[in-house]
Amino acid sequence: MRARRLQKLLESHWPGVRVSVCSDLDLALDCFAAELPLVVLVAGTGSVAACRMPDGSIARTGGWGPWFDDEGGATDVGRRALAAATRAVDGRGPATVLVEAILAHFRLREWSGIPDRLLRRPLDRMAELAPLVESVAAGGDVVAHQVLQAAAQELMGLVAALVARCRLEGQPFAVGLLGGVLRQGGELARGVEGGLRARWPQVQFMAPRCSPAEAAARRARSFDPLRTPSVPAGH
Repeated sequence: MRARRLQKLLESHWPGVRVSVCSDLDLALDCFAAELPLVVLVAGTGSVAACRMPDGSIARTGGWGPWFDDEGGATDVGRRALAAATRAVDGRGPATVLVEAILAHFRLREWSGIPDRLLRRPLDRMAELAPLVESVAAGGDVVAHQVLQAAAQELMGLVAALVARCRLEGQPFAVGLLGGVLRQGGELARGVEGGLRARWPQVQFMAPRCSPAEAAARRARSFDPLRTPSVPAGH
């Protein structure tokens, strides 16, 4: 409904120009050329999974925003890291290099300064910690590794919900990974791939053939942008 309203608004501004409105999930799915049923898992700042149904509609899980969803995305990873580091500072949890790494990232000496650093743009501040968590985990920190494991479990849950809804159990299907959090070779991406393979040995992982921006450009080139005006009968 909102897409249709937006399309009408844009067409009113550019009469005679053909307008096509799609979602970022359409573009994410367009990034992959898969003959098998395809589930795309996107984990950037937030997280969402999508599967295109036989009728062309899109089934989705997640992606409801950072306040009560988006588990496994960069904001969630950063929040989990901050929570784990805070417990370590308080003596409520195990020691972790995340404390020193987060302090250095925000150029602070004391943990008491962290709340002020998060006061403005807290979600962005949390999200920017995700690469740091990957780096600390790669250095052998157990707590950082546990943060990424928890995030991987949340992301696998998005895929599992779609596999059940789209009735893909027991048949070959493909999974495509997109987003900065799921960068190739990262621990979080490896955890997701390993977990999905363990649960569904038949799953195939697809590399994207293009970026979402390139997918949008391909859509734009796929039709003539100038619509032929209709001619009233009798003229």
